Amino acid sequence: MATLPTQDIIDGDFHIEDEQPSEAWGRLFPLGVSFIAQDLTQDQYTFGRGESCDVPFSSQAAKTHQCFQAYSKIHFKLIRKETKTGTHVFLEDTSSNGTFINGEKVGKGKKQVLNNNDEIALAMKSNKAFLFMDLQANGDSSLPAELTEKYTLTRTLGKGACGEVKLAFAKGSCEKFACKVISKKKFSVGGRSHVGRVLSLCLLYRYPKRGVRQGCVLSPDLFSLYSEIIMRNLEGHPGIKIGGSNINNLRYADDTVLIAENEKDLQQLLDIVKEESDKKGLELNRKKTEVMVVSRKQELPIINIYIKGTRLKQKDQFKYLGSLISSDGRNNSEVASRIAQAKTNFQKMKTVLTNKNISIRTRRRALECYIEPILMYGCEAWTISKQTQKKLEATEMWFLRRMLRISWTAKKTNDTVLEEAHTTRLLISKILKRQATFFGHVMRREKLENLVTTGMLEGKRSRGKQREKLIEGLADWLKAGKLLEAIEATKDRKKWRTMIANAVKQGTW
Repeated sequence: MATLPTQDIIDGDFHIEDEQPSEAWGRLFPLGVSFIAQDLTQDQYTFGRGESCDVPFSSQAAKTHQCFQAYSKIHFKLIRKETKTGTHVFLEDTSSNGTFINGEKVGKGKKQVLNNNDEIALAMKSNKAFLFMDLQANGDSSLPAELTEKYTLTRTLGKGACGEVKLAFAKGSCEKFACKVISKKKFSVGGRSHVGRVLSLCLLYRYPKRGVRQGCVLSPDLFSLYSEIIMRNLEGHPGIKIGGSNINNLRYADDTVLIAENEKDLQQLLDIVKEESDKKGLELNRKKTEVMVVSRKQELPIINIYIKGTRLKQKDQFKYLGSLISSDGRNNSEVASRIAQAKTNFQKMKTVLTNKNISIRTRRRALECYIEPILMYGCEAWTISKQTQKKLEATEMWFLRRMLRISWTAKKTNDTVLEEAHTTRLLISKILKRQATFFGHVMRREKLENLVTTGMLEGKRSRGKQREKLIEGLADWLKAGKLLEAIEATKDRKKWRTMIANAVKQGTW
């Protein structure tokens, strides 16, 4: 057999093309420390703790993870297949303990289409492993190139009035960030307004393993978004009926109240909130969660409400948004608490308020600025009974007597004290004025506050004399006649303000 010299092959026209790497059609981003990023170029992959898998969970972090023994040797498969409707990616669950897509279990031997930005969890839905990104999907061309060159933006974490928050991964390290994208259709440059061009302002924040860091600007947006999603699951569930509308929760930021007519309905509402909160990674604080029964009975009924087998404490009163809510539905405890706080703060400013080198007029102004707001906090919701009025007027005189340094043994009438202080009784008129102003605002808005104030509760009236209502007291003070006439007067703001001004001039009842 004849042989050719080596140089003849080298010098000839024959050449070998470099093998080009296959283009990736998808990518898996790790959501847990025990997993690594994976570019997907083949049409089929196997994942599991078996060494023969295409993507084995063989890292030291994976082997020491608490769920490692729950992984199957071949836990799941990713299959990319051409169909009549186009190219789709399927996840086939081959595990014993389950594979989850966005919290939903696929089921052993079953397949499910894997879409862009879907989350994959193994063994437990809380044990998130990967985030799938379809590289064939169209990206967002409005994002600046400086951002897309260094980061890959994936699923949307939340949306708000100012824009949306996306989960971002740093290219190369796969470090997680939260990216807030603020789209502005109208902006100004050099004092001139421009319309038509869309700007995308992207702010990057390190994405912690759990929650956001203290002081992060994303925190209120994310919490409000998650809270709204959780509470939407309560729609349609029984609460209390006011004016024909069902109300089962009140919310202000993270202060949430669940309302129901009986123990069974309240437990159901709490179970729903607990379950949905767990899905979103939020946890209820059992120590700060309390229950209360609002009843006119002398002995309050005992109810048993549980969170994960732990019975919640039952209270006869608790603070909500700074106001004391009592089980008897009255505001006597709240008024007493406000009076005590105001007197405590008066003592802290005693050196100024009782200083005779400062004019009484200036000291009364200081009292109005620093002490009275503490006393009147939340007074818009108080029902001013004769007993409550006496307590508040006595508190007003307590302030004036100490400002004038009048001993408690001195036999001076209140009229004499008011004359020395160059003033009159004003506290009750101020409270009623604030109530009337707030009432007019509520009536004109026609929102939930309007419904609660004017709506009728379903059920039978209790025996005996009925309790005085806030709006009935206002109607008497304003000399508005019937209640419906007072409500109708609030629609005309100028007329309502005139009625309030006239009532203030005339004083209290």
